[in-house]
Amino acid sequence: MKQIITLLLKLLIFWFLFFAFTRCVFILYYYTYFSDIDFFQILSIFPHALHLDFSTVCYILALPVLLFTIYYLHPKRWINTLIFSVNGIIIFLYSLITTAELGIYAEWKSKLSSKVFRYFESPDEIYNSVSTSTFFLLLLIFIIQLMLGLGISKKWIFKLNPIKPAKFYNAILFILFSFSILLIGARGGVGQIPITQSNSYFSKHNIVNLTAVNSGWN
Repeated sequence: MKQIITLLLKLLIFWFLFFAFTRCVFILYYYTYFSDIDFFQILSIFPHALHLDFSTVCYILALPVLLFTIYYLHPKRWINTLIFSVNGIIIFLYSLITTAELGIYAEWKSKLSSKVFRYFESPDEIYNSVSTSTFFLLLLIFIIQLMLGLGISKKWIFKLNPIKPAKFYNAILFILFSFSILLIGARGGVGQIPITQSNSYFSKHNIVNLTAVNSGWN
C-alpha cells in the first residue's frame, strides 16, 4: 500500500510540475505579449492555477487509480507497464494540446477549443496557415515536451519493487477512498458550485488569465 500511495503522490507532483513547465514554455514563446505586464503578476499565474490544476490531475488519475487497484491485487509487471503507457498517452495528448495553443493563440487570442476540429476536414490548411520555420519550431517544442515528460515519468515514477498481493477488502477500501478524493477534487470541492475557468482568473490581462487556465481541463 505504501509503495502505491508513494507512486500516486509522485504522479501528482509530476503533473503539477509538467503543467508549470508548459506554462513557462507559453510565456517564453509569447514573451513580447508579457513584456508590459508586471513580473510579479506573471509569477502569480502559478499559484492561481493550482486549483484548476488539481481538478485536472484528478481527472487524469482516474484510470491509473483503477489500474493501481488491480496491481495492488495482482502485482504483475505488465500492469505497471500498462499504467506507464496510459500516462504516456495522456502526456502525448497534453503536449499536443499545449503545442497547438502556441500555434493558434496569436490568431485566436483564446485557449484551444472545439473550433480546431473544423480544421481536420482540411489538414493542409493547418500547415499552410503557419510558416515552415514556425511549424518545425512547434514540432520541436512538442517533441521536447513529450520526451521530457516520458523520460521523467519512466525514471522517477514507474520503478516499482515487488509487493505481496493485497487482500480484497484492502483494495476495495483503497479504491473507494481514492475515487472519493478524485471526485471531490475534480469537482473543485464540496461546495454547491463546481469549479470553472473563472477560478483561475485574477488579472485584467486576458493572456495572464488564459495562461493560468489549465489547457487539459479546458
